[in-house]
Amino acid sequence: MIYRKAVPLFFVGMLALLLTFPGCDDLITETNNITVYDTTLGLACFDCHSDEDNRLIRPKAQWANSAHASDSLLDILHDLNGSNYTVNDCGPECHSHEGFIREFDSLPLGAIQHYNVIGCFTCHMPHTGNYGTWSDSTLRALGEFVYLANDSTFVMGKSNMCVHCHQAVNPAPAAGITSDVLLTATFGPHYSGQADVLSGKGGFRFADSVVASSHRSVADLNGCLRCHYLNGQGYSFGEHTFRLEHIDGVDTTQYLAACLGSGCHALLENFHDVIGSGLGYYRLDSIVSLADSLETLLKDRAFLDPADPAGMRLMADSVIPADAARILYNYLLYKGDGSRGIHNPRFVQALLTESVVRFDSLPPAAAFSASVTSGCAPLTVDFTDESKGNVATWNWTFGDLTGTSDQPNPTYTYDTGGIYTCSLIVAGPSGAADSLVRASYIQVYSTIALFTASPLSGCSTLVVDFQDLSPSDSILTWEWDFGDGVTSMEQSPQHNYDSTGIFDVRLIVSDSCGWDTLTYPGYITIADAVPVAGFFASDTLGAPGLTVFFTDTSSGLITSWQWDFGDPNSDDNSSTEQNPQHTYDEVGTYTVVLTVKNECGQGVRFETDLIKIE
Repeated sequence: MIYRKAVPLFFVGMLALLLTFPGCDDLITETNNITVYDTTLGLACFDCHSDEDNRLIRPKAQWANSAHASDSLLDILHDLNGSNYTVNDCGPECHSHEGFIREFDSLPLGAIQHYNVIGCFTCHMPHTGNYGTWSDSTLRALGEFVYLANDSTFVMGKSNMCVHCHQAVNPAPAAGITSDVLLTATFGPHYSGQADVLSGKGGFRFADSVVASSHRSVADLNGCLRCHYLNGQGYSFGEHTFRLEHIDGVDTTQYLAACLGSGCHALLENFHDVIGSGLGYYRLDSIVSLADSLETLLKDRAFLDPADPAGMRLMADSVIPADAARILYNYLLYKGDGSRGIHNPRFVQALLTESVVRFDSLPPAAAFSASVTSGCAPLTVDFTDESKGNVATWNWTFGDLTGTSDQPNPTYTYDTGGIYTCSLIVAGPSGAADSLVRASYIQVYSTIALFTASPLSGCSTLVVDFQDLSPSDSILTWEWDFGDGVTSMEQSPQHNYDSTGIFDVRLIVSDSCGWDTLTYPGYITIADAVPVAGFFASDTLGAPGLTVFFTDTSSGLITSWQWDFGDPNSDDNSSTEQNPQHTYDEVGTYTVVLTVKNECGQGVRFETDLIKIE
């Protein structure tokens, strides 16, 4: 698809006679295009061109005041919504003289090295035809109709040539599109959708009503040319300027002459639904107001660049709902048309009205902020809904598995420390919804003591490394008590246990939020020798089903017990309890073994044939 840059006025058809044109050299050398030789043929030039003939000078000056004469169309780089495009990218057929000619002569456009601005020859072919029928009204690219991008046709006589360029390049997103639309730099109708507006078939209609096209009647009057090619007043209005106002301001007299002189409006009364006394544009005032409202709404939702005063720059590379893309397209069609609705007031008013109404049905864009995002527990946070669009319902979750709210701007208190993810779901009146999740958004600090140590047991002397694991990053003090009368103020100290025993370890931490303490009872075990195993049994003789209670009498520091009851046919022949019990169900004699351990080694006690079952 070729994208074209703006030409704010209609690319019109009729130009003046040429200053120089192909064929003059042949005329002067007595050769014409029907191979008739006539020594006086060169004199025929003066039949059209004389010293007093102003048909060349005046149009040339008027043309200089037209947008088509601007060499800005040939700029090396055109900025389109943040992306740069060359003349070749945009479409040389509408940006240059050579491109327009080659497009309709089916010649390759890529072969053009140096483009020239649109000029007389671009539209006119005055010396084409048989001698005697040459005319300054012979135009290029005329046909019975022109296909528009929206698959409709444009049929307005000589204006069909203008419409080859003055039409929307892309159609609006189709009704069948339901997924979100990616805004590329070239999204939209582009800058010259006059034919679509004039014919009343452009944009996207959200309603089913039929709207009469205000200016369709000009189809029988060569369309664009009927209004824009009026008798010029000086070099700044009418004819080859195609302007309906002076460059330096609006002349209402000329506006009135344009409307009445076109033959469409014979009397001022014909303007009653559009133009009133003093040329107050009642319907057009409504159109401008609607367009301003849409611009505000589109910028508020960042579908348009809020920083662009012209209201035409897209937020390219963003993704928006399908209906939002259609609304944006309608707005851009109005802006690119450049007539403020004059080309088709009824149609444009309906298009913009429907777009404004549909805007309320768009899903809102969820957004929110918090009064604070970090602090000590309990932390009270005021949440503020900043969603764009029409919001009917709110659904908040605060990340602690219990806190929710359906208020637009809730307040919530976090009682415990942690990092919390918050979310907001907003829905419009139609039920269309959007959500926003802010991961790890709220951080609540509470003073928590936490530590670990390694190793946890051993023989004296044992060196133990203690590691502070308190989650706060703002701990100010650490107080360690290792349980053997020794303390430390280091964050992660190392301690040497010289005495034997089982020791409780305690850590107290403090920060700007307060203090906390953590104690691990019996955390460190220190032994000085191998333990001596010993035990006794409650009964040693009995019948099957005898339950025996064993009591540990071992000496020394013991960290584990392992019993073997000598009953391999039993499902519970062993135990790691200090004082276990066992039931003997079968007749026999049983040997009981106890193994006790600590970090220094192990001790074993055998009681052979201790238990007798008869």
